[in-house]
Amino acid sequence: MVQDSSITPKGLRFISLMGAGAREPNLHLVGRGEGRGLLLDCGRVGGAAGEAARLLESAGEEPGAVWVSHVHADHMGALSEVVARWPRVDVWMTRQSRELLPFALMSQGMARERAEAIALKVKIAPWRVAVDVMPGVRLTALGAGHMPGAAMALVAFEGRGEDGVSGEEDVARVLYTGDFCAHDQMWVGGAELPRMGAGALDLLVMEATLATEAKLDRVEYEEEVLRIKALISERGGAVLAGASALGEGGELALMLAEVCRGRTPGLMVDAYMRPVLEAMRRAGEGDGPLAAGASERAALLDGLRYGSRRELRAHLEAGGVALAVGDQFQKNTTAGALLARLRDDPTATLLVTNRAHPSSPAGKLLARARQKSAESSASSGASTKGGTLEKGGARVVHALLPTHALRWQLLAVAGQLNPAQIALVHARDGARFSLKRALQKAGFEGEIHVAKSGECLPL
Repeated sequence: MVQDSSITPKGLRFISLMGAGAREPNLHLVGRGEGRGLLLDCGRVGGAAGEAARLLESAGEEPGAVWVSHVHADHMGALSEVVARWPRVDVWMTRQSRELLPFALMSQGMARERAEAIALKVKIAPWRVAVDVMPGVRLTALGAGHMPGAAMALVAFEGRGEDGVSGEEDVARVLYTGDFCAHDQMWVGGAELPRMGAGALDLLVMEATLATEAKLDRVEYEEEVLRIKALISERGGAVLAGASALGEGGELALMLAEVCRGRTPGLMVDAYMRPVLEAMRRAGEGDGPLAAGASERAALLDGLRYGSRRELRAHLEAGGVALAVGDQFQKNTTAGALLARLRDDPTATLLVTNRAHPSSPAGKLLARARQKSAESSASSGASTKGGTLEKGGARVVHALLPTHALRWQLLAVAGQLNPAQIALVHARDGARFSLKRALQKAGFEGEIHVAKSGECLPL
């Protein structure tokens, strides 16, 4: 369902045309309500082509500039249709995101020539330096965590004199988080929050994806990495990890490469992931936000071995470790095809990461593993935490390595920034209302908006 709401701090207008009240593509606009605002992301995942342009036009808006927080489809999947409809509009993102953009667009089925042409149009927003993205509007890109190249946008709207000309003083500041996480991962550093006094930020537009995932609040990322490394290292046998190339693939590649130091046969990575991992390596030479210890891990990216599906299969048959595309082990992916070879091998390990849809092969693997774990615990009184060794089947290990902000991080960010107003987006209504209550209980006194379709919020 399309979400449409308006928030007007200090004469500005924020509209969430899509992506406010559900985990659906993001399409947000901030401006003065004069028909040419700053478009904050332009996502599309499936659905009808041209929907983003239609929503903007029905709202009486056209983008004065476009900001892309990162290159996941739900944040930039409609970029091609937006630039086709408004070919002169400037598109801004970080250098790392621009480097990954052709791969991301081609993964949606776009021809290479068209994808590369769109990437050439992109303007670079440098890290931590304000740039003029459209008249009277400055944007500063701050590290968001989440994935390589992902950035928050601190947007400053200049004041206007009596003659209507922009002045030097900022009249309003808006921080759009996009998808973010506050903790360091294996490669990507945690979110960089702006240093601002209480009340200096007029509006915080914050995602709430994991607002009700209480079990993840107990996860310590570094401890979880150590746990998974120990489980994989404690025994031999083939290991198959499924991942999204633009998701947790890069982080898993580093983790598994560390595990496989000195192991023969070691790690082989799906060749499809190579452009992403090579872009990560090049980004490590710049000034982007990296995790503590990432520079020492850079050599691991240089030494990765890549293989085709056939080569990955032979590698697993020899007892090696393979990282393949297919985070849900879907049948039409490399990970799904390789799963059939290992599912019934009691010496093998299958690594599932983060959220697994119940109906997917990954979800069914976890459900079966939980059932076997419960049966084993009931019969022996012992715990099988960390995975199960199924009779006649592979061990299943579930890694919880969140790439979105955890609930306690969302509360901490709001408390630290103390904005005048908060708009919660990119989550189900139940999650957003739950976070709103938690923020109020924590003492936040400003306005908290949970946008509804077509709702106007006069302030």
